Amino acid sequence: MKLNQNTIETLKNFAGINTNILIKEGDELSTISTMRNIFAKAKISDQFTNEFGIYDLNEFLSAVSGFSKPELSLQDKYMTISSEGSKSKVKYFYSDPSVIVSPVSYTHLTLPTKA
Repeated sequence: MKLNQNTIETLKNFAGINTNILIKEGDELSTISTMRNIFAKAKISDQFTNEFGIYDLNEFLSAVSGFSKPELSLQDKYMTISSEGSKSKVKYFYSDPSVIVSPVSYTHLTLPTKA
């Protein structure tokens, strides 16, 4: 998949909130600060097909910035970052999701009401 520049900019913004991220399947990214007091969510034009963790988001962005139009090839335990027409490639291994601070999904939230 080609990585859109808007997705890269969103990840750069998210790196200011939390240096790691759990990317889930689909077209939404979300992050939460390690103190769990700042939350951000964004809909992106890219569609991720695998769930994977990035422990150091700034390091990942640095690897991606070495390519003019980065393409990600997602595997089970790693991704390959490359660019069309370039012979250079980077193999980037995923982080274990258990060491990443990520938002918890709530399917239903009930707030107390006054009697």
